[in-house]
Formats: sequence, C-alpha cells, structure tokens
Amino acid sequence: MEADLESGMGDFSASVGVPTMPMIHNFRPFKAIAAHTALLLYSALALLPVLLIILNSFKDRISIFSQPYAFPTGDTFTLDGYRTLSATARFDLFFVNSFLGHRLLSGSDTFLQLDGSFRSR
Repeated sequence: MEADLESGMGDFSASVGVPTMPMIHNFRPFKAIAAHTALLLYSALALLPVLLIILNSFKDRISIFSQPYAFPTGDTFTLDGYRTLSATARFDLFFVNSFLGHRLLSGSDTFLQLDGSFRSR
C-alpha cells in the first residue's frame, strides 16, 4: 500500500490490478531540458554546412562566391552543376564503389537482413 501511495496511483492500481512503477526520485527536469537543448543546438550546428552545400548546389558559380548564405533566387537558380555531374561523372560506378567499399570495410556478411534467416554462412 505504501508503494502505491508513493507512485501516485493510490488504491486504484491495487483494485484494478495495474502494475505500479516506483517514482523516480532523482529526475531533474532542468537537466533533461538543458541536455536536449544542447543536443538540438549541436545538431543544428552540425547540419548547417550540409544545408549550405545543398542550397549552393542550385546556384551559379558567381552567386555562390558573392552571396554564399543567400537562398537561390530566380536569377541565380541553375541546375548546371547537376547537368555537369551527370554528363562527366560516372555516378553509377562511384555508388557501387562506395557500396562495396563499405561492405568490405564493415565486415558485414549480410545484405538487407530482416532476420537471421537471410544470414550468409
């Protein structure tokens, strides 16, 4: 009965048969909020360069160097970088190379393993 009162469930949990959880006494909401805020800020800081690269990939070369933090506008928007990539680079070869390199370096012997039945032996 005393454990039920500490958990905040009172007599209700005993009469219904609901298992009770003991109350966590060392829970500090300020620490949890501060930790999550720090993680969110760090994540934003880490993702900012990726976002900048993606935004600049849709601008012409002059706009990238003159206004690197500006969003692409109607005058600066271009897909020339992607056209050049598709015309000159062997993206399919790069993708397969990266995929195989990852598999060899990670030591993985499975591919798209859903459960143990697809494991290669």
